[in-house]
Amino acid sequence: SPGGTVAAIGKQGASMRALAKACKSRGTSFVSFAGVLEGLLGVAGDTPDVLAIDARCDEVKLADVVRALRRTEKLASVPVVVYDADAAQQPALAKLGVTTVVPRGKSEDAANAVVGLLDSAWARA
Repeated sequence: SPGGTVAAIGKQGASMRALAKACKSRGTSFVSFAGVLEGLLGVAGDTPDVLAIDARCDEVKLADVVRALRRTEKLASVPVVVYDADAAQQPALAKLGVTTVVPRGKSEDAANAVVGLLDSAWARA
């Protein structure tokens, strides 16, 4: 898509809706995956410009998901936004290479973080 591609992994909710709306308004392709494993397979096959992950994904530890992404050559440099995170998760996620951590309940902040990363990616391109 000329406006880039955003993939999101997580449950449907306010943040996912805000992400979808922000992407649609700027002509960005948006694809969402409810399951972590489905999402990892999806983004490995079709690399997004930005990946957003719901911190409440509970099938797999979030840290393991981020480690898997960072160890996959194709996905290692993709900016990752983790949204709906607890404050206690933030330092550990930043250490693992998460680009932006958005606190729980800040769905508009999650959408703004993704759009900001898309804009900076396009500015570099």
